[in-house]
Amino acid sequence: MKTQKKIIRDFLADENGRQKIDGWLPRWMAFPVSSYTERGGFRTADQWSKVQTLFVSE
Repeated sequence: MKTQKKIIRDFLADENGRQKIDGWLPRWMAFPVSSYTERGGFRTADQWSKVQTLFVSE
């Protein structure tokens, strides 16, 4: 855990050769939510695919 926390801190602070990326979100936190793979199994992304046609983009 210490190593993982250090890596996250490095990315947030743009230190130790780890590039900071502003505005980045994991796919599961973005809207609309999406999965990292095509195999499915991510319940929230699966549910979104069922209702996304109800949202009209103009």
